[in-house]
Amino acid sequence: MFEGVYYLLDANCSHLCEGCFLESQRVYNPRDFETSINDITKLQTNGFKVKVTASNIVRYPNIEKILSLCEQNYVLADIFTVQQDIDILERLHDSGVEIAFITSSHSSNIKDRFSIEHASEAIKKAGLELAISYILSPQNKNEIHNMIAEAISVDADSIRFMRYLPTNLNQNDLNLSRQEERIIIKEIYNAQEGVPKEQLRIYIHGHFGTKFRPSKGPVCFAGEKIFFIGLDNIVYPCEFLSSPEFAIGTFQNGHIKLEKKLCGYENDECKLLQMYHNKKYIGRFIKN
Repeated sequence: MFEGVYYLLDANCSHLCEGCFLESQRVYNPRDFETSINDITKLQTNGFKVKVTASNIVRYPNIEKILSLCEQNYVLADIFTVQQDIDILERLHDSGVEIAFITSSHSSNIKDRFSIEHASEAIKKAGLELAISYILSPQNKNEIHNMIAEAISVDADSIRFMRYLPTNLNQNDLNLSRQEERIIIKEIYNAQEGVPKEQLRIYIHGHFGTKFRPSKGPVCFAGEKIFFIGLDNIVYPCEFLSSPEFAIGTFQNGHIKLEKKLCGYENDECKLLQMYHNKKYIGRFIKN
C-alpha cells in the first residue's frame, strides 16, 4: 500500500461524472510544470513519496518527466479521449509507464456512452497493460459478471471493483448498503475462483474495507500516512475528503504543515464511509 502524498496537477474536466473527487477543485487553475517539479522535488527531499493525479493526466504538459520523477508506473487515462492520445501513451511507455487505468461504461457514474473497444485498442497498441475500474452502486450491482465478460472481451489484464464514494455527507441513492456490500463481495470472490489469473486478474479495492472480507491489515491511512494536496495548496486526508470542511493543513514552499488530525476512526474501513454512516466522532478533528 502506498504511503505518502497525492499531488493534484489539474482538475479541469468537462465530464462532470457523478461522485468525482475533483468536484471541489475544479475552480482552481492547473499547476504549471515548473511549479510541479519544484514542489515534488521538495516533498521528496523532505522524505515524502509522491504520486500525481489529474483530470486527464495523460495530456498534462511533459507528464512523462513528472511521472519519472515520482517513479510512478501507471496513469489514470481519460476514456473519452484516450483513443486520440496513442502517441502520448507510446511516449509514456518508453519513459517507464506500464499500466493505464480506465473506467468502463458499466459504471453508473459515467453518463456519456463511448467505445471501450477503441480505448482498449489504443492502450494495448501503446504497449501498456490495460486495467479497468468498475465503480459499483445499487444501480449496477447485478452487472458484475457482465463487467468481467466485458473486460475479458477487450483483453484487459486486470480489473478492480471499486464502490461509489460520496463526495459529501449528504444521503444519496448511489451508496451501497451493508447488505448490498456483503452480497457483492461474496459474488466477486466467487468470480475470482472461476476466472484464471492468467486470463484476468480480479481485485477488490480497499474502499470496501475489511468488514466482509479477509484482510492482511488496515486499509485506510487517510490523514495519517496518506495525504492529498489540492490545487488550493490545502492538505486533505485523501482525494475523496478534499472539501474545505476536511482540510487538515497547508502546503507552502514544498513543506506540509499539519494543523489538525482525524481522531476516533478505525483503519479497517474508508474514513469517509465511517463519517457517512454516522460513526462515533463523526467529522471530529483535533488540533495537534
